[in-house]
This record gives sequence, C-alpha cells and structure tokens, in this order.
Amino acid sequence: MYRSVKLAAGHTYAYSATVSGGDGAAITEAVGAYVARAGLPQVPVFEGGFDAAVRLLAAGWLDSAARQELTWRHAVWGDHFPPVPYAEDVPAYLLWLAAQTTDRTLKTRLADTAREVIANLPPGCYGVGGISHVKRPVGALLYGHLEGLVRQAGPRAVRMAASMPEGRMRYAPQSGKPDYAATLGSDHCNGFTAMTAEEMLAQASLSGDEAAITAALAVLDKITSNYAGQVPRGAQPWEMPLHTPDIVAAGRLVRAYVLGYLLSGKNAYLEQARYWAWTGVTMLYLAPPTEGPVGLYATIGVIGATNWKAPNWIGQPVQWCGLVYRSALEDLARVDRVQPELWRTLARGMTVAGLQMCFPLDDAERRCGLLPDYFLLQSQRRDGPAINPGTLQAHLAEAYGKVPFYTVTRLVTGTLVHVPGEARPSDAPDGTTALAITAWPDSEYRVLVTRVGQPPQSVQWNGRPAGFLYSKEARVLWVTVSGSGRLDIAMQP
Repeated sequence: MYRSVKLAAGHTYAYSATVSGGDGAAITEAVGAYVARAGLPQVPVFEGGFDAAVRLLAAGWLDSAARQELTWRHAVWGDHFPPVPYAEDVPAYLLWLAAQTTDRTLKTRLADTAREVIANLPPGCYGVGGISHVKRPVGALLYGHLEGLVRQAGPRAVRMAASMPEGRMRYAPQSGKPDYAATLGSDHCNGFTAMTAEEMLAQASLSGDEAAITAALAVLDKITSNYAGQVPRGAQPWEMPLHTPDIVAAGRLVRAYVLGYLLSGKNAYLEQARYWAWTGVTMLYLAPPTEGPVGLYATIGVIGATNWKAPNWIGQPVQWCGLVYRSALEDLARVDRVQPELWRTLARGMTVAGLQMCFPLDDAERRCGLLPDYFLLQSQRRDGPAINPGTLQAHLAEAYGKVPFYTVTRLVTGTLVHVPGEARPSDAPDGTTALAITAWPDSEYRVLVTRVGQPPQSVQWNGRPAGFLYSKEARVLWVTVSGSGRLDIAMQP
C-alpha cells in the first residue's frame, strides 16, 4: 500500500510525532484518543453534489449492465451473479430516486420502471428481499404484503432466538469449502452470530408480540455476556477465516444493539452499540492515504486475506463493507445522545467516499453508477465486481440533509413507528398518540405502528379520518396516507 522513500545523502530531515500513552483495554481507546485530539477530517465533496449523485445511481439502476429488463444482478462480474428473479427492494430505490430528481424525463423513467417491476412481483411478496447488502422494510411500506410480513415477524424472531439459546450461532463448514473456523479456535464468534441476531431483532421490531421481543432481547443479553469487549470478526464466512477482524461484523453488531435499545429503551444496549461503533473506526482512513483525490473515509473491509492467502485485503478499501457499517452508524446517530455528530460525520464521509468510487456515467463497460468491490488507492482505479447501487443509496439522503429513505422511531410508550421518511412525537391529549411525519413518497404509503394492544378508537391524518388496518395477532397497526403531515391515533378509553 505504501512505497519506500529514498533519503538523499547530505540532507537534514526533520520529522515530528505525537506519542500517546496510558492504560487501555482495547485499541478503540487509542483511536478515540486520536479522534479527540485531532478531530475528524471534513467530509469529501462529490462533484455535482446531490443532483449528480441521484443521476449517477439512477443510471446504475436503469442503464448499467446490472439491469436485465425487469430483473437485476447483485453485481456485474463476468458470468457470476445472475439476475435475481424478483428483486423486491429495487422498486423502492427507484421510487426514492424519482422523488428526488428534478429531471422530468428521468423521474418518469424511474417511476414507470418501478411500477412495471411491482406489477411483476409474485402475489404475497413482502417487498423486503432483494440484492442490497443493507435491508430495510421500505418496500413493505410502499407496495409489499405488509400484513403477511408483520404476521410472520414475531414467530420468526422466536424461531431465530431458539436457534441460538446460548447467544452463539455455531459455524459448520459448507460442503466443498474450507473450514473457516480452523484458525479461530472455536466454532462461534461475534460477527457470525450477529448475522442472525440482527435479523432476529429486526423481525422483532416489526411486531408487537411481547413474547417474541422478550426472547430476542434475552439472546442479545447472552451475546453481550459472550462477546463484550472483543474484536469484531467473522461476518463474511463465504470467503474469510472467522478470526479476521471485520468492519461488516462491527456494523451488524452496532445495528443489533440499536435495535435492542429501540425494543427496550435500555441504555446498556446503547453503550454496547457505541463500543462496536468504535471498533469500526479502526478500519477507516481518517487521513488521506495517498495524494489521490479518493481515499479519505475509505473503509478497509477486513484485516486479513481471503482463504488465508489471497487476495490480501489489509489496507485495501472495500467500500460496500464500510457502507454496511455506515448504515448502522446512521441508525445509532438517531438515538445516541452522547456523540451523535461523531457518528453522523463518519457515516456521511463513508457515503461520499462511496460516491467518489462509483463507476462514472461514461464507463465503457456499462458499469455506470455501480460500486466497485474494491478501490486501488495508489492507481486510483476501480476494480472487482461492480455492485448494484442499493447499499450506497440506503442512507444517501442523510449525507445531503434530505428526508431519509426509512427510519424507525421509539416512542416513550415503547411503541415503534416505521415510516419511509421520519416521524417525531407531537403534543397530544391523554390517550392519543400524535406524530409529525415527513415522508418522501409521491404516492400512498403505510405507517407501521407496533405494540398496539387494541384497535384504536379513531385515526386521523391532517385532521381527517384515515384508513387503517389492525392485526390483533401481531399487535400492530398500519395507516395508509400520502404526503407529509400529522397522524393522530386515539385509543379506546
């Protein structure tokens, strides 16, 4: 990654350094001391700003080789990554871009394509699965089978909790693959466990089933007992030895604990989320690694090598890995009251670095708007599979102060509110929940409210009766609205 420097004879060279010392249990404390002393660098500037970013990612969805008519490949790389028959998340990304662009022709192309894809989805499709590394239930709130999703969420969370009663997900080698636990000294680790734990807690957050929530949080407590204070590792078990320090593991763990906080309100979970967030900072470039324009806020995917030998990823930016971590930091910033601006700055720096790395609009191989698997710093060159825009786009809005793609908000009652946008509590009479909702969709969407013990007496949107559905089984309510405004939910006395 770095080249040697020849020192000429007869010259005097002077160097300065700052040495920090003291007691510390983990490298995160040294990194924290550095950030406290030096601060964070300014977020890079992407040429053309938000409008250019929207055009670039739109090209990735509409015009790149990742698209195959109404299907998409996860990435473009020879014959690898064939099209996914039903990319459920893609229409949500298309609709978000359509709501952002000021180009009428592009808006029409994005919206029309989204509608065609939605019409082609199988009946009962939840709108959640797909091809992004960052999965959020936006499609379910826009066009998916939301009732089916929430009905299965609690039972699924219970099953996932039962699969790791000790707070450990056991690893078993896949047929024809190496035993990636061979150098770990164990058959479990935090990142491999977090891959299941994150999904378990995400499912619990979609339900008002208190038994499911309790079971999921009990597993999270055992995960804390097993792994608190460790190095994040083992969240890329398809090619990486499980002992390898891994920024994806840091991201999965951060989000798991943020979800734990949202479900419980316990600050202990936020403390764990902050710890794992700091472990990821150890794998960011907070100083320019070369003289090239791209490199600041680039993220090292792992500190190790595929199959123990090659490729060697030490020091090598793999931005999709950092963007998974970035998304978790954006979620943490929304609930942390200790250092939210730190997490926001780090997250937005990683987002803009990802934009800088994307293949340009004029790419000769039709990889426009796609994210390279890795970026070569010395040559400033993009390389590897060209990944679909979803992972980068999931939190693009926050980097430019726009309405978020999706948020989940905890109310003082423990209720969670899921919305394609953001929701903030408003003053209301006793027995009424009032929310100020800012949303981005140009058409109807659903607001999902969990932990609702009985059907409401009335629901109003901007002072008028609003259509809603209530699931007694899942203890959730969803309201169909359009635009932004005030939602009032009055419960039975």
